[in-house]
Amino acid sequence: MRLLLLVFLGMFIYGLWAGMYGGAIISLGMLVFIWLGERRFAAQDRAYAADPRNAKPLGPSTDDALAEHDCECMRSRF
Repeated sequence: MRLLLLVFLGMFIYGLWAGMYGGAIISLGMLVFIWLGERRFAAQDRAYAADPRNAKPLGPSTDDALAEHDCECMRSRF
Protein backbone atom coordinates (compact mmCIF):
# COMPACT_ATOMS: atom_id res chain seq x y z
CA MET A 1 0.00 0.00 0.00
CA ARG A 2 2.84 2.37 0.75
CA LEU A 3 4.23 1.87 -2.74
CA LEU A 4 0.83 2.70 -4.20
CA LEU A 5 0.64 5.81 -2.03
CA LEU A 6 4.07 6.87 -3.28
CA VAL A 7 3.05 6.32 -6.90
CA PHE A 8 -0.02 8.56 -6.57
CA LEU A 9 1.97 11.14 -4.63
CA GLY A 10 4.51 11.19 -7.46
CA MET A 11 1.72 11.53 -10.00
CA PHE A 12 0.28 14.45 -8.02
CA ILE A 13 3.64 16.22 -7.85
CA TYR A 14 4.32 15.58 -11.54
CA GLY A 15 0.83 16.86 -12.43
CA LEU A 16 1.50 20.09 -10.56
CA TRP A 17 4.95 20.45 -12.11
CA ALA A 18 3.69 19.79 -15.65
CA GLY A 19 0.65 22.02 -15.28
CA MET A 20 -1.91 19.21 -15.61
CA TYR A 21 -4.03 20.27 -12.67
CA GLY A 22 -6.96 17.96 -13.43
CA GLY A 23 -4.77 14.88 -13.30
CA ALA A 24 -3.03 16.21 -10.21
CA ILE A 25 -6.36 16.64 -8.41
CA ILE A 26 -7.52 13.16 -9.44
CA SER A 27 -4.28 11.58 -8.23
CA LEU A 28 -4.53 13.54 -4.97
CA GLY A 29 -8.06 12.21 -4.54
CA MET A 30 -6.83 8.66 -5.12
CA LEU A 31 -4.02 9.25 -2.64
CA VAL A 32 -6.53 10.25 0.05
CA PHE A 33 -8.88 7.40 -0.90
CA ILE A 34 -6.10 4.79 -0.59
CA TRP A 35 -4.85 6.27 2.68
CA LEU A 36 -8.35 6.19 4.23
CA GLY A 37 -8.94 2.67 2.91
CA GLU A 38 -5.66 1.47 4.39
CA ARG A 39 -6.65 2.84 7.80
CA ARG A 40 -10.12 1.26 7.60
CA PHE A 41 -8.76 -2.15 6.55
CA ALA A 42 -6.19 -2.07 9.34
CA ALA A 43 -8.95 -1.32 11.88
CA GLN A 44 -11.05 -4.19 10.54
CA ASP A 45 -8.07 -6.55 10.70
CA ARG A 46 -7.41 -5.57 14.32
CA ALA A 47 -11.08 -6.12 15.21
CA TYR A 48 -11.09 -9.52 13.50
CA ALA A 49 -7.90 -10.60 15.26
CA ALA A 50 -9.21 -9.46 18.68
CA ASP A 51 -12.48 -11.42 18.39
CA PRO A 52 -12.16 -14.70 20.30
CA ARG A 53 -14.63 -16.42 17.94
CA ASN A 54 -12.00 -16.24 15.18
CA ALA A 55 -9.27 -18.05 17.14
CA LYS A 56 -8.10 -21.26 15.55
CA PRO A 57 -8.42 -24.27 17.84
CA LEU A 58 -5.26 -26.20 18.53
CA GLY A 59 -5.16 -29.54 16.80
CA PRO A 60 -4.06 -32.81 18.33
CA SER A 61 -0.44 -33.25 19.25
CA THR A 62 1.86 -34.78 16.68
CA ASP A 63 2.02 -38.09 18.55
CA ASP A 64 -1.78 -38.31 18.73
CA ALA A 65 -2.15 -37.50 15.03
CA LEU A 66 0.42 -40.14 14.08
CA ALA A 67 -1.24 -42.74 16.30
CA GLU A 68 -4.66 -41.94 14.81
CA HIS A 69 -3.45 -42.33 11.23
CA ASP A 70 -1.32 -45.37 11.90
CA CYS A 71 -1.68 -47.90 9.11
CA GLU A 72 0.04 -50.99 7.76
CA CYS A 73 2.25 -49.11 5.36
CA MET A 74 3.91 -47.35 8.30
CA ARG A 75 4.87 -50.60 10.06
CA SER A 76 7.78 -52.84 9.30
CA ARG A 77 6.87 -56.01 7.43
CA PHE A 78 9.88 -57.92 8.62
